[in-house]
Amino acid sequence: MQTLKSKIANLKTSLEMRFFLKKYFRSIEEVNFNPVFIIGTNRSGTSITSYLLNQHPGLEGLYHGNMEIGKVESSGHVIGFNESNFIWSWLNTEKQQTQNTEVLEALWGHPAHISAFYRNYPASRREALQLVNSVQRYRKTLKMPLIKDQFNILRIGLIRSVFPRAKFILVIREIPDYIRSCVHKWMGSETKNEPAVGLHWLTLNNLAIYEMEKYAPGDYCVMNYQDYFEKPAVLQKRLADVLAKLELSPHKFDLSQVKPEYRFLGAEVSKESIDFEIPAHIAKIESRLYAEMQKGKSTPRNR
Repeated sequence: MQTLKSKIANLKTSLEMRFFLKKYFRSIEEVNFNPVFIIGTNRSGTSITSYLLNQHPGLEGLYHGNMEIGKVESSGHVIGFNESNFIWSWLNTEKQQTQNTEVLEALWGHPAHISAFYRNYPASRREALQLVNSVQRYRKTLKMPLIKDQFNILRIGLIRSVFPRAKFILVIREIPDYIRSCVHKWMGSETKNEPAVGLHWLTLNNLAIYEMEKYAPGDYCVMNYQDYFEKPAVLQKRLADVLAKLELSPHKFDLSQVKPEYRFLGAEVSKESIDFEIPAHIAKIESRLYAEMQKGKSTPRNR
């Protein structure tokens, strides 16, 4: 349950968004930019991805809070950094008040909790404008905004409805590494009694692949956390592929802060992988059949 302090903060933010947010745009049609959204499960490598891509001269990271790589907590895990969750902090707060906070913060992709965060369209025209104006509020340049909020993995449809050409970078961590890292980090919390870290991972990543293919075909790419622990030339090539997908100029990244000691389990990297072709294939089939059915409605049938 939320504390009184957090409830007051959420209420303040909600009132600010509704009554005091500057109206940079008065219709969705006026919006003249499309952000890049970095998404992924917690503990998947979204922070280091955000840090590296923010080096590109064509991208502007809309971040706050901890910006430093290498801040390590007592458990030995690196603290997340380069966060953008302040931009849309007012989304879904009422549903979240009824959840078990400790478990929810860790396993928010579990089927028992996912409805507190999932959104695939704006509730109203007003909310759609709040979303775009909230992003514009924090822009300081005309560069492409770079936004990293893990919960946006559950808002892909919502995002594309207000930013029709938004692009997505999904960061996936191999499942054995992910489970070991999460279980170790959450030892001593209520989460350790939840034998469902794998289900949390599977639900979020399958959903992301499906919805990116459904709502943003051709406008997304997938990075593997394992890529960060390959040779520098391999990582530079992988980042170059991402830039090409974003239609940005080539750039040589400073990889000096990509260090094995910042990764739980050090340099050991899992070689096990999961095939995500099925959710993408299902989305393609669904889109094709839906288009055929819609066409059939306007075409006289032979009797």
